[in-house]
Amino acid sequence: MSDYGKLKPLNEILQELVDHCVAITGEDVELKLHLPKSVLGEYSRAYLPHERVVLFGEVSDPQLALKKIHLTGGTVELES
Repeated sequence: MSDYGKLKPLNEILQELVDHCVAITGEDVELKLHLPKSVLGEYSRAYLPHERVVLFGEVSDPQLALKKIHLTGGTVELES
């Protein structure tokens, strides 16, 4: 990972990317970004709400991941 990626959180990097694209195009942008599963999983866990409902039973391999982020000037769709 570059020093840039170590110094800034992913949300800030994504906002800078959107800002750059808006500056070039002059309009809102819709970006699609392919991330490794580990990065997307870690990023998603940082934004999951605290548990309010407790479920009983087994849940095997839940697929909880952020799919779309709305930022100032556009959106970023995430996939892995």
